[in-house]
Amino acid sequence: MRKFIIERDIPEVGSLEREQLRQAAQKSNDVLAELGPDIQWV
Repeated sequence: MRKFIIERDIPEVGSLEREQLRQAAQKSNDVLAELGPDIQWV
């Protein structure tokens, strides 16, 4: 299986609240689901 690294630039990520971090993670999961069901996080 091929592996890729996906980097995101999130300005001031260290100052985000827990809910904001959760929303960012959910957005990543949503995009991943759109790309294909056979792609998964490691």
